[in-house]
Amino acid sequence: MLITSTLYDPVLSDEGTLDPLGLASIADRLGNRLVPGVRERMRHPRFLTAIAAGARICEPFEGAICADGYSEPFQVYEWIMVQALYRTYRDDPAQYRGMPGTLKAQEAFKNKDSLSRNRYLKNAYTFGFHGVYRTLAETLDIATDGILGEKGDRLLRTWEEEQNMDGFLSGHNGPGRILLDKLQKLLRNSIDSGEVAANWSSNFWSELAPLFAPYKAGPKEKQLIRNLIVDDKVGFRDVFLDKIPEYYKTLEPDQDANEKKFHDYLMVTTDPELNELLETIQTYEKFALEVHNCFYDILAFLSDKNRRVTLAELEHNCKHIPNLASLQSSMAASRICLDKYGQALFFEENFEHLICIQGQQDIIPAILKHHRSIQEAKPPNGKMPWLEEFPNQQFMIRPAHRTGERIIPVDQYVNSYRLYALIDFHNDLT
Repeated sequence: MLITSTLYDPVLSDEGTLDPLGLASIADRLGNRLVPGVRERMRHPRFLTAIAAGARICEPFEGAICADGYSEPFQVYEWIMVQALYRTYRDDPAQYRGMPGTLKAQEAFKNKDSLSRNRYLKNAYTFGFHGVYRTLAETLDIATDGILGEKGDRLLRTWEEEQNMDGFLSGHNGPGRILLDKLQKLLRNSIDSGEVAANWSSNFWSELAPLFAPYKAGPKEKQLIRNLIVDDKVGFRDVFLDKIPEYYKTLEPDQDANEKKFHDYLMVTTDPELNELLETIQTYEKFALEVHNCFYDILAFLSDKNRRVTLAELEHNCKHIPNLASLQSSMAASRICLDKYGQALFFEENFEHLICIQGQQDIIPAILKHHRSIQEAKPPNGKMPWLEEFPNQQFMIRPAHRTGERIIPVDQYVNSYRLYALIDFHNDLT
């Protein structure tokens, strides 16, 4: 039985809708200590095999640049792979669930256009499958900077064996060499033309896609990928993948996994080093919850009124303004815990406006000032704050950020720490 999870899918916009309070940076660093190399956007570990294969396919094209003057060979290869997967399984979306670039492929197919830089993801180097899975591919020595690693070589040999693709890695005569030649020819033509040099009706897509589709891995390939992931000398990927099935047994039927409760479960059953890290996460999340809920309570009230609102109105009507003593206590505890992991100074710098709060009446102004500073610091040239501030401490929400109530209950985290990615890994590799 599969464990259910909620897809992590943050929204991006010109007004910086991602992480408006700067709470995610420390969480991301703690998450990387917890399960090195894994990122929340990851869904299907078989993309590691596609990345390894891409490193082999792109070997003759080192230093080449696509006709668009920008895209590198691995990116052109990614267009080819996404086009193959979407074309082959477009009538069975479950086969490519979680594949980066799906909506772009859908649009290109509808318009009968091949994928290209302008028809693919805007920031493909980050949000394409190479970008999403790059940290894990490097951590596991699958491939680094387009060069096949030792574990990537091992993974391709296992894939060759199970898919009857002898010759793909060695270049010797065999079905794998035939596939390699086809892919390298298509890649060369695509680099020269600036788009995938095969139309959507090509028979090649149905030949290529099953070899790399997320759910089509053979048992030996699955086992090897799992072994590589759990071979964790500095983090706890092994503990997570081992404990997820046990934790699942504690859930009610149709009950979704809850990251905080999973951490509570781990703290009862695992070692002191992991417990200390999880305690740090929970301490930081207590602080994050107070700040998050206050900010979104303000947004909900401003959205409901849709006019200029005074600070006094916010103080009177918002129900999730933290108690000063509680907020100061959670900040102090967070600094102490984070110091063990070298994050105390960053915490102090990132949340300086909150640390300087002197009285209960300062909390809302400090949180809004903190929000503005976070938005202004976002690359490349800063982002607009979500609220307009007017003289006499009056505020009005910008139309793009009107929202209903988004209060997070105390039994949940504000940030994500890779559990949902690893649940999908477990499901794929079981």
